[in-house]
Formats: sequence, structure tokens, C-alpha cells
Amino acid sequence: MGRRMFALVWAFVLQGCVTQGAVRDAPGDAGLQGTYRAPPDKLRGVTLEALSEAGFALRESSSQDRGRWLFLALQEPPSGTGHFARILVEPHEGDTAVWIYVRSRTGSRANDAADAALAHSIHDILARKLGEPAPGKAGAPGTSVDVGIEKTFRSPFPVSFDAALKVCRERDFQIRESTRTGDTGRIAAHGRGMTLSLSLARTPAEQTRVILHAEGRALPENREEAKAFLDKLREELLEPRD
Repeated sequence: MGRRMFALVWAFVLQGCVTQGAVRDAPGDAGLQGTYRAPPDKLRGVTLEALSEAGFALRESSSQDRGRWLFLALQEPPSGTGHFARILVEPHEGDTAVWIYVRSRTGSRANDAADAALAHSIHDILARKLGEPAPGKAGAPGTSVDVGIEKTFRSPFPVSFDAALKVCRERDFQIRESTRTGDTGRIAAHGRGMTLSLSLARTPAEQTRVILHAEGRALPENREEAKAFLDKLREELLEPRD
């Protein structure tokens, strides 16, 4: 009886695990797609930079058919949930398509919104480095995933990260993920019928860049909450209005 129960529990655990191979072999159109004007050669280089900035370590890179390139990376923070990211770069007529597919290693549905927001944040980094607009993604009827609001604070990264956690709690958001890796950090929180995902990074000027995504309500409500959150974060950091 004991062995049978152990086998059932272990089988349940395995069902919730996401492997590197499963992410690599997911359908080619899985994830968040964006189209950029930059040529494929440039995008391949910028993709590596974006993964590094987002706290991912490259695990695989290979050339596929139709000129497509595959990049597979792992974000493995000291604590919290790790993520796999697969990026496909494919040349099209006059532009380059990029698919970013992110999966939490636990494979829980509760992490789906955080996975999608992390894919958005990588697209945001790509777009910023290329000097192009970041792609958006339509959500279910009546809801939308915010394409992200970016703001740079004068405060140093550790101070900004701790302040963001405090603002989450003060605004009645339950923190689902809080990870810091080197000069980058990530916070995912849920509450009030929506999910917030923050990506924080130290800038060369020793300031902190914050990209905030909101999901769960209509787009105007998402953006209103994101702006209110960033304004509260500014107050917490004792910084002046722009």
C-alpha cells in the first residue's frame, strides 16, 4: 500500500514538471509572436543579449529549416520557480518573426499568466535594443494582457526591488514569485481580480528600470492599475514626479 501510494504521488509530481525537451519540441507557433524590421543576423545577436538581461542562461542554440534559429535558455534563480524560454527567429519577406515561448518548470496553470508576462518582457527588451515598438497580444474577450509600462527610477536596484514587494502587499496583491539574479529581478503577484508581473533591472547609470505588465481585466483597467502601482512605487522611493 505504501509503495503504491508513493508511486501515485510521484506520478502526480512528474505530471507537473516541465522538461527542457518538452519546451524545445513544443509547436513552432507556441508562445508570443512579434515581428521586427531588423534582419535575422542582427536579431540572433540581440536575442542572446535579451536572454542574458532577463536572467536566462543559454542551454541550446541551433539552425533549423527555412533559415529559422532556435534558442533554448533556463532562468534558475537561487529561490523560487525557474523558467525555460524557447525563442525562434525566422526570416520573412522584408522582416523577421520571433516566437518567445516561456514555461515555468512546475508547469502549474497558476503560473501561466506569469509565463506570458515574462515572454512579453523579453520582447520588450528585444524591442528596446532594436529601437522598435514592442509587440502586443490580444487576450480573451473582455480582458487583455498589457504590453507593458516601462519606467526608470533613480533608486538603486536592491532598494527598488524591496520597495516593489512592499507596494504589492500594500495594494493587497499576494506575491506568487519573487526572484533576484544578479542585476535583474522578477515579481509576480495576484489580487483584486488581476495579475501583475514586474521585471526589474539595474541600468549602467546604477538606476533601476521597471517593466510592469497587468492582466485580468479590460485593457484600460489594466493600464490604470499599472500606472497607479508605479506612482505608489515612486512615492515609496521618495522620488519626485516626472
